[in-house]
Amino acid sequence: MLVVRNPKIHNEIHYALTNSAADTTLLDLVRIERQRFWIEQALGDAKSELGLAHYEVRTWVGWNRHMTLEERIREAEAIPLLSTRDVRCILADLIAHPGIDRETIFQIVSDRQRQRWDYSVIRYEKLGLSPHFNVVVKTTM
Repeated sequence: MLVVRNPKIHNEIHYALTNSAADTTLLDLVRIERQRFWIEQALGDAKSELGLAHYEVRTWVGWNRHMTLEERIREAEAIPLLSTRDVRCILADLIAHPGIDRETIFQIVSDRQRQRWDYSVIRYEKLGLSPHFNVVVKTTM
């Protein structure tokens, strides 16, 4: 059992059970116990900011997908949906033109996305389908 008392706050005492190796130093045990605060802080932030309160997935892959989708929904308006080719083109432009500004990059990406949208509309019309998609995005802000 590990008992940690904060010397600045005399009434604050933390108890922790440990199954660490016998040669683990007391300093290491205290350091690990004190990291608990930051882990709880990160989980609390994720719960309030990224929808972790609704998290019911049991696997690591499921957790990654859930958190990625929550972040994508939360930032949908601020960050455009980029394809791998968009990212490759942005990096190529940044390497070729080191002084390029964010607005120019944003305009290039917007133009590519507009071209992609126009192309998909043409393809749908050729197939006799409606190019209008009914997309509902649920935000948790």
